[in-house]
Amino acid sequence: MDNGIFIVATIFIVNILYVTIYTVRLLLTMKGYRYLAALSSVFEMIIYVVALSLVLDNLNNIANVLAYAIGFGVGIIVGMKIEERIALGYITVNVITKEYNLDLPNQIRDLGYGVTSWLASGRDG
Repeated sequence: MDNGIFIVATIFIVNILYVTIYTVRLLLTMKGYRYLAALSSVFEMIIYVVALSLVLDNLNNIANVLAYAIGFGVGIIVGMKIEERIALGYITVNVITKEYNLDLPNQIRDLGYGVTSWLASGRDG
């Protein structure tokens, strides 16, 4: 195998790993998983340094830079797909009802979800 193709493929794959771990670590941090986030950041930085050094050592090859950039984009998609599977992120749902149900927010809270509620009125009530 040609060494140039191997370096480009390595940069691409390593950057996908880096951004995927970065995305998941960010979600872990937001959800309060301190130690797991800290542990994943160690691996994240090791991978980042390897990928960046491969690009900087071979900066004269545009394919390396493109592999880095495309790997970054693909890593974001992979990280988001993983987040969908493990469901660490937040989802916002707006509920609009014709009748004000005082118990509905409590029923949703009892299911373990956060609720912000307020009364609003429009032109017709």
